[in-house]
Amino acid sequence: MAAAVSLLRIAPLLSTSAYLTFTAAEDLYFKPYLDPSVAKAAEALLLAYIAIWYNRGMILTFTIYPLTWCTAIANLPVDKLPGSHVMGAPCNVPA
Repeated sequence: MAAAVSLLRIAPLLSTSAYLTFTAAEDLYFKPYLDPSVAKAAEALLLAYIAIWYNRGMILTFTIYPLTWCTAIANLPVDKLPGSHVMGAPCNVPA
């Protein structure tokens, strides 16, 4: 049970980190197209690229956000279970 609780505890962090990595990579890839020297070429290229990328990006977004929310919400009742404090944090539930 300790391994399952540990995985449940860290799942929101992992899914949020994955989404932030996706967002940082997206920013890194698209910012060069804002440079005025490539603006005309970028205009034609990005229209086709975004048409393909948008659906994949939305699938990722609508998968990771609910995954993060659900695992975070699942941690709330688990916190009250005896022996669920595997990370060494004290129990805040009154005895």
